[in-house]
Amino acid sequence: MLDGAELNPLEPHSVLHYETPMNITTEDIVRVCEALPPEKQNEVADFARFLLARQADEAWEQRLAYPQTRPRLDAFLRDSAAEGDEPLDPNRL
Repeated sequence: MLDGAELNPLEPHSVLHYETPMNITTEDIVRVCEALPPEKQNEVADFARFLLARQADEAWEQRLAYPQTRPRLDAFLRDSAAEGDEPLDPNRL
C-alpha cells in the first residue's frame, strides 16, 4: 500500500521501477501474471509456449521456402522418397 491506497498490479508506478535485468515488457508480463489466479497464469504460460512454437515453425517455413538450391537436402529428399513407405527395420539401423 502507498499512502493508504492499494496499488493496482496492472498499472506502472514509480515505486515499482528499479534496476533489474528485465526489460519493461517482461516486467509488465510478470506484473499481469502475478495479478491473475494460478489457472490463468498457466494459460498465459501455455500461450507463450504456443507463440514460441509458432515462431520456430515460421522460421522453418522461411528456411524451406528459401529459393537457393540445397543440394544435400534435395538429395536427402530424393533418397527418402525412393525408399518407399516401409516401416523401420531395427536390424538396418
